[in-house]
Amino acid sequence: MDCVQLCKNRTFFEFSNNLDVIFKKYLKLCLIWNWNFQL
Repeated sequence: MDCVQLCKNRTFFEFSNNLDVIFKKYLKLCLIWNWNFQL
């Protein structure tokens, strides 16, 4: 699962408590990744 898919599947991770910490880490990477391509 790449960064974009991870962001799109945010609700899935929100309902997966065990993956909450992992999602937060990937969310930060995803935001950075998106910003880099928007500039």
